[in-house]
Amino acid sequence: MNNSCLYCHKEIGEWYRVNEQGDVFCHDDCYDNNYHTSNVEYTDWKHPYIDDYEAIRSTYLDWPENWENDLDVDPEINNLQYLLDTMIDKIDEVYAAYWDYYRAEGDDGVFAWEIYSYLLKFEKLQEKMLHWRPENREVFFYLSVEICDDDMKEEIKDSYDFLTYLNLKDHPEIFDLLKDHVHPYDIIAYYFETEEELVEVVKKLEETFRKEMEIYYDKAYQCEGECADIEVIDNVTLIDTDGWFFCCSCESQFYPGFYSKEELEKEIQECNKILESRDRLGYSTFYLRKIQRSCRYHHREYPGTDSAYMELI
Repeated sequence: MNNSCLYCHKEIGEWYRVNEQGDVFCHDDCYDNNYHTSNVEYTDWKHPYIDDYEAIRSTYLDWPENWENDLDVDPEINNLQYLLDTMIDKIDEVYAAYWDYYRAEGDDGVFAWEIYSYLLKFEKLQEKMLHWRPENREVFFYLSVEICDDDMKEEIKDSYDFLTYLNLKDHPEIFDLLKDHVHPYDIIAYYFETEEELVEVVKKLEETFRKEMEIYYDKAYQCEGECADIEVIDNVTLIDTDGWFFCCSCESQFYPGFYSKEELEKEIQECNKILESRDRLGYSTFYLRKIQRSCRYHHREYPGTDSAYMELI
């Protein structure tokens, strides 16, 4: 394929398009301008594949520009991995719609070849999405306290008890620094968006309760499962979750990452039993998703038939 535009002679990029004769244009505008100024009669609109070509080209051009933006979700509603799996599945629907072109490897003229080429681009995009992980995770600053004083222990059982204690004992400055930063799950813990806030709180706590409590603080990320927990970074071993930051609870519930080849074969045997059984309840969608994801990763066919498998997930 020519790498320069027939009309303006600029180098082509992702937005290129072709006509029935195989001429290449860098953009729709150049294609249209050439159509209106050329003496050659264009009959693209009559071609039996033109609608499929226009449709898959338009669909593909939307994906590389927007798929990462579409992953910007509320972590309390969606986990990123599940949303990413769903997006990858949508590309499977593109293969299904244009399967005849894929099977023939585009061997039926210019438009057939271009449609096949876009399907190959979708394959590369799926592979990229499969390995995608967040690059710039927001850093939070975690703080927890352990009460050592027996009298204080009687009064303070959780983060809110500590706030009440601060209020009653006339420590308004510390109270104001902590009241909007209660950790959602941990017993007496708080988190902050800036290190400056953390440093100020720690200083005040050490000045006021040096003997009564032990203070722990560290950097943290937000869990990428569905709990939105603020978890200390060192508490999660990313290699165990194939690069996802899932707390222990979400890791056990949402099955991040991939199975190894050996693990996958064992899990597929179990999955085949599920497919053969009439009682398909009680099996985690996320477990089955991990099998599907691992099959993609190892370039292996899904267990059973595609239709039977997709019914489960």
